Amino acid sequence: ARGFNSSFSSRLLTLTDGRMANVPSLRLTAYNVIPVSFEDVEQIEVVLGPASALYGPNAHSGVLNIITSSPIRTTGTSINIQGGLLSQTDTDLLKKLTFRTAHKFGDFGFKVSGVALAGQDWTHFNPDEHEGHDPVFIGRSNLKHDRLDRGGRLSTETSNPIFTEAMIDHVDGADESWVGFYWGDGIASVGGEDGSPVITQEMINEAANDEFNRYTLESGKVLWFVTEEKLGYYYADGIDNDGNGYIDEQIDIGIDDEEEAW
Repeated sequence: ARGFNSSFSSRLLTLTDGRMANVPSLRLTAYNVIPVSFEDVEQIEVVLGPASALYGPNAHSGVLNIITSSPIRTTGTSINIQGGLLSQTDTDLLKKLTFRTAHKFGDFGFKVSGVALAGQDWTHFNPDEHEGHDPVFIGRSNLKHDRLDRGGRLSTETSNPIFTEAMIDHVDGADESWVGFYWGDGIASVGGEDGSPVITQEMINEAANDEFNRYTLESGKVLWFVTEEKLGYYYADGIDNDGNGYIDEQIDIGIDDEEEAW
């Protein structure tokens, strides 16, 4: 059947106990949603090559027939528990449970099987999207957009504060490994994106009542250490103020940007 395959699975006819296993709405086979657990599979039959004459349409590349065990012939209960770990920060354990139970009463038999699966694969990362992603690869902590200068003081600013233990309980996801890194306060000590708003005296006065001189914008974004010496500085507002396609550029330079990531 060379030359007849496609990027989808519709050209391999897949059956479960002789019935088509295609998803009706998609007209292709999604093997992860076939309602058969491994514990309930008795055998798998494979026919190579075109077989539409024998098995009907969609058998261009062959036939895969999954045959489940009969509750009349195979009784009892079986349970399979599996687990795994990606060894990546902030990911959960892979947990999978499969089971089958079958019983018969004279000539009557019934069975119940099921699968439960929970886990977390690679977290989506797109550098063109708003900050707030996790690292995409194991050990690539410098790809983590967490407002920390994990690249080794690449920031050209001189006013970025250093993350302290006292800040851990006030930042989502923070832990002791954050302590000692320069922290992106969302304020530009030099330069800044043209058209960005600036720190006002009213903001400074309100932030003075907070332990870390924090000021919360209407968007929910939090600026840290809004103090008197930062009066008139540009701050990050999450808006492309100069219309060049980049958001909050020249603010916290070197932290969570291309320079640090690569």
